[in-house]
Amino acid sequence: MAAGADPLPGRTRVRLVLALAALIVALDAATKALAVHYLAGRERVDVLGGAFHLELYRNFAGPGNSFQGHTVLISLFAILATAAPIVAATRVVSTSGAVALGLLLGGAVGNLLDRLLRDPG
Repeated sequence: MAAGADPLPGRTRVRLVLALAALIVALDAATKALAVHYLAGRERVDVLGGAFHLELYRNFAGPGNSFQGHTVLISLFAILATAAPIVAATRVVSTSGAVALGLLLGGAVGNLLDRLLRDPG
């Protein structure tokens, strides 16, 4: 093997991207379900003696609430954010790149699922 060569073949890197993305989507869904279960209807919850706190916040209007009332547009952005790492996964040339794309894709899919399955979707 040449110096600097990646030990994973191309198809294995794509599988790594997809496996990591699936894991991130599952973790994302689980943590959101726990947050809704334990935090819905509650005020701020102090943790570790007030070292930090948790509170349930839903953002339907995009960054800085700049897309209030434009949920379709936000959903289109989420679709584009999901498509980009999928396309990039077919061209990934390193294991570290595959890991990064898997994490990115998992977050994008989690966001897209929120946009499609949660109100106001």
